[in-house]
Amino acid sequence: MHLWCLLMTDNFLPFVSLRVVALWSIILPIPTATMTTHYLKCLPEHFNRSASGLKNYEIRLNDRNFQIGDRIVLREYDLAENSYLGRELERKIEHILYGGQFGLDSEHVILELSV
Repeated sequence: MHLWCLLMTDNFLPFVSLRVVALWSIILPIPTATMTTHYLKCLPEHFNRSASGLKNYEIRLNDRNFQIGDRIVLREYDLAENSYLGRELERKIEHILYGGQFGLDSEHVILELSV
């Protein structure tokens, strides 16, 4: 009841509202999104540049509901042999540029990855 009265007054200060938010977050925990790990095939020429730190992005079909904070595991893949080569890189999605702008097809995304 006391918190509600603070919010209803006309002269509360911004720091008071921050306190109220902090108190409410203790009482009612803020839900957190679950992070997903996506396993993706990656051709050797692209995998090598990602492994060396020269390439920190992926252009992908947005068929997996990629989210900021999700993990990407790039798995080196040989198309001619139709098999994985054994090397893997794990990266975190830092930013997503959605398609439909800058000439990118609306079904694709550009994922900025941590190095």
